[in-house]
Amino acid sequence: MQAFLITAYKNHNQLIELIQSLNEHALVYVHLDKKSTELSIDKLRSYNFKNTTFIRQYAIPWGGYTHLLAIIKLMKLALSDNRVSYIHTISGQDILIKPWSAFEERFDNSNSIYMTCFSHDEFNSIVQRRYQQHIITSRGTHISGLVAKLNKLYLKLQKQFHWTWNTIKPFEHIYKGVIWCSMPRIAAQYALNFIRKNPSFLRNLSHVSIPEEFFFQTIFMNSSFKNDIKKYNLRYTDWNKRNGSNPAILDETDYPKIMQSDCFFARKIDPSISSELLSLLKQQHL
Repeated sequence: MQAFLITAYKNHNQLIELIQSLNEHALVYVHLDKKSTELSIDKLRSYNFKNTTFIRQYAIPWGGYTHLLAIIKLMKLALSDNRVSYIHTISGQDILIKPWSAFEERFDNSNSIYMTCFSHDEFNSIVQRRYQQHIITSRGTHISGLVAKLNKLYLKLQKQFHWTWNTIKPFEHIYKGVIWCSMPRIAAQYALNFIRKNPSFLRNLSHVSIPEEFFFQTIFMNSSFKNDIKKYNLRYTDWNKRNGSNPAILDETDYPKIMQSDCFFARKIDPSISSELLSLLKQQHL
């Protein structure tokens, strides 16, 4: 059975539609951002969705360490159910763009890991600084004035004394990609077992900017699972700034490219900007 791990922070009705597109066929685990004023866990639980579990544990700023912790928590919940054989991580702004029969054909009994993945020798200087220059704590864009001052002081000390980190321990080589990916149960279990046995990895990630992007990629590429990785994540995404967002909020102009793609999800979706696109997709019974 497939499981979907969703992190969401807004758009109540959109989240409901996403859950309804999944929970007839799969298990759904949803983390609601603790600081969200748009999503109520009590209200969502009142719908009594089948095959769906809601939690609300972390406040998640963009780029913060707590988003990774939320994904890990959802993964632990999913793996506690022995029926789960394959896992997808998605956001509340994703939609399915393939019929469920295509999901069964591609992922049932699959050993492949689908994720974007870049090697450390492909990183530009901006990405390198994210782990070479540590911060006090990875709270993304939501930090107090005190933490911001401490980060600046810490960076100043690193420059003054020439402190730098060339990797994220305990690994010698690190890899990067987006957190949105798909993997078999055995790979997900390996990742959880690894951080249980090597707690220093998560501790070190907590001092890295946008740490989630190094998590799965680094663990799997430094393991025997590297041979199972397909270096694309089956998510249709436009990384150009458009409709006030980067990645772009998708609209009806994306429809032909979506239909021609091999992707199974599309992101980012906004109920108003993407309304015509959603109508076109519904006509295809997706």
